[in-house]
Amino acid sequence: MVVSVEPDPLRNRPAPAARRKIELFVRTAAFTPKLQLWRKFRIEHRPGFDLDAERASLAPLTSKPGWPAGYQSLEAVMDWGIPDDVARGLITFNSETIDIGMPPNWESVSATRLWLQCLHFLEWAWALEQLDDRDRARESFRSFWHSWRDTHQEVSGVEWEPNVASLRVWVLCSIFRNLIEGSDLEDEVVSDIRLHAIYVGRNLEVHLGGNHFLKNIKALIGAGIFLHDDALIERGRSLLDIEIVRQVFPDGGHIERSTSYHAQVMSDLVDLLALMEAAGQPGLEQLRDVVNRMRHWLSVMTPPGNDTALFNDSHPVIPERKRALGLYQIPTPRLEVFRDSGYVVARPDDRVVLMMNVGQPGLRINPGHGHADALSFLLWIDGRPVIIDPGTYDYAFSPRRQYERSTAAHNTIEIDGASQSEVWASFRIARMARVSIDNAESDADLVRVTASHDGYRRLRGKPHHRRTWFLTTDNLRITDEVTGRGRHTLRSRLRLADAAASAITVQAGEHATTTWRGQHAPDFGALVDDTIVEVLLDATPLPTTLAWSLSW
Repeated sequence: MVVSVEPDPLRNRPAPAARRKIELFVRTAAFTPKLQLWRKFRIEHRPGFDLDAERASLAPLTSKPGWPAGYQSLEAVMDWGIPDDVARGLITFNSETIDIGMPPNWESVSATRLWLQCLHFLEWAWALEQLDDRDRARESFRSFWHSWRDTHQEVSGVEWEPNVASLRVWVLCSIFRNLIEGSDLEDEVVSDIRLHAIYVGRNLEVHLGGNHFLKNIKALIGAGIFLHDDALIERGRSLLDIEIVRQVFPDGGHIERSTSYHAQVMSDLVDLLALMEAAGQPGLEQLRDVVNRMRHWLSVMTPPGNDTALFNDSHPVIPERKRALGLYQIPTPRLEVFRDSGYVVARPDDRVVLMMNVGQPGLRINPGHGHADALSFLLWIDGRPVIIDPGTYDYAFSPRRQYERSTAAHNTIEIDGASQSEVWASFRIARMARVSIDNAESDADLVRVTASHDGYRRLRGKPHHRRTWFLTTDNLRITDEVTGRGRHTLRSRLRLADAAASAITVQAGEHATTTWRGQHAPDFGALVDDTIVEVLLDATPLPTTLAWSLSW
């Protein structure tokens, strides 16, 4: 094995040239459903929303607002920061803490767009509910809310994106009883909850679908139950009945193919189910079934300990959320095949967990969180991650974002320097690999899985990649068959966690390997060093075969 002290050179590939970007844009638009493009055009050209005019048109409420007594959102028990810090204006998201002041100076906050979105969700207000001094908690929120409301008199900017407004209205309904009810804020906040519900209802993110649209629906139902508005509840429920069928595969996986977004969507559905049950809503059988299937999927896709499988855009699912979602110790089979969502999980014994990515990066209606990682895989031994994912550092368009979404960053084969699916910008995909599970079987001694993809059919000679994993209790063998015509440059890579790199033996058959120093993002805004082992076959005639062997 040849060891290089240089960092992985592929992390700094240049961005596509202007002409290339135009080509990618045209292909992305061509593959996007036309109805979705029309919906995107409509929401981008929607009429303005005049808060004062809408507020003046509100009719008096005929019943006292509030959620059913005894109901609590599962989000309220999550970790939203140290309560005393939040009360002083210290807000933490994505490993970054910013002092926004007390009272806050909202316009002076300088942060990434993602951090600002989290700030305007107001989810940090749940931390105030955990303060022992209830008077201080209520006074702190009063100061927060007055300053927020006075600053944001116009509907514009990150704070009024429909997804952000949807989360904010849910938080306001949730904290109302403990932080608002009975204070001089009560009438004002109830009025603003009504305005938020109207705004979200007029700006549903149908064009995006996925978790954004479900957040909109959750806001409608949550506000409807809070306001005892049957029409609002009915509208939300009719949309929910359609979306849970559209967004959750029959195997229980969510269409965005991310473990953390799956957990997020499941959290929303668990929240809605509990709230509607507490409110005496009928006809919830379908929603219960969907939640149960999602729980099974996430239980199987949850690795040992507190780790998370970071496939596609993912971030850690904290233990508190896993407990709140009721993830249980199920009798795990040696082999679980999720054909619809495109994952296979093998557990030959209690020590080893292998997760294989054998699906497309996403559906055409919502591929933004997908990576070009077909036939990549993750491996845990004795509860420790061994073969890992590059993770997701941030959503801002940058060389790091390009790299993390590329095939070069993943545990699979890259051909001619191209990614299997044409990932570009921050959330775009043009041409997409088509992936199939060819075989999956298990016997007493061996788990065998074969899958293939045609993502490189656009290259000369139309290369095709077929991978087979052979897993036992102490060894993983991988055989890669690349068919097609002509000569091509192939790179096969494995990303190893540094803590585990010395605990296993990695061999690449007859081919020489090079070891690079790399980095992965275990969470938003965090980078950790790792080890990348690479096989490079330059100008190799097809068909050809590569192999890896890992033993422990």
